[in-house]
Amino acid sequence: MGDDEITPTDMAEGDELMAIMEIEESKVLFTEAGSLSAGADILKTFGFDDAAKLASTAAAATNAEATRDLIQGMDLATAAGQWREVADDLKQQAKAQGGAYAADAEADYAEDELKKDDLSERERTDLAVGAAQNRATQEVLSRRAEELGDSAKTAADTAQDLERAARDLGD
Repeated sequence: MGDDEITPTDMAEGDELMAIMEIEESKVLFTEAGSLSAGADILKTFGFDDAAKLASTAAAATNAEATRDLIQGMDLATAAGQWREVADDLKQQAKAQGGAYAADAEADYAEDELKKDDLSERERTDLAVGAAQNRATQEVLSRRAEELGDSAKTAADTAQDLERAARDLGD
């Protein structure tokens, strides 16, 4: 990847920071909503019904805003986890694909060697077994790499959906 490309790990770190900010903001707002609600109760106790109603309405609005921020934070925290899964899947995919390439090269070598005429029966058997084992390994690792790629795509799609959901809630 180039220096200017954003990695799944970068995405995870960004979402984690945003999640922390949203959750911290929700804590402040929940505290503020509680104070407004308590103030409304006191005002009502002293007979200031109109002021109590305004404070109660403000408390409800602040509580709703705090809830929205909390949901945004939770969505972003979950998205960050999905991006970490993408990063891990891609890392494992690269290992599996590398192993598949190596197995393919080993199988090709053994198959080329089998074309030689000056091999003993034991050498032929060893090369044939090695070629078959490497072809099987290549098949398994290629399939695993494909599965990991699919898993990474699914996790990335989920992360993007969660980020979109958090954005759609808006501030």
